[in-house]
Amino acid sequence: MGPRALILTLAALGCQGPRPHVDGVRVRPSPVPGHYRIEAHIANRGRGRGEVSVRIRLRERNSGQIVHEDRDLDLAAREEVDLVADVPVVPGDWAATVDADYPQE
Repeated sequence: MGPRALILTLAALGCQGPRPHVDGVRVRPSPVPGHYRIEAHIANRGRGRGEVSVRIRLRERNSGQIVHEDRDLDLAAREEVDLVADVPVVPGDWAATVDADYPQE
């Protein structure tokens, strides 16, 4: 490998962003009236730092109604955070999915 290829390879490795991974998604009543609380564990499995787009998707199981909420998180290398979001929705039987992406779209 020549010096130029080595420099480009090292630069690319140094510019890696986060690799977000989501698990532990839960939905429960919120202490805020008219809201449900969504909790999720988000871990950066990468060595890079960056802003991650988080998309919360709630689906009411009986009616099929869908509610989306977006958040941005700045994650450091190997950082783990517990996301807590109180989302305004009507009472119901809600299921949630949470996705985190980098780079932001």
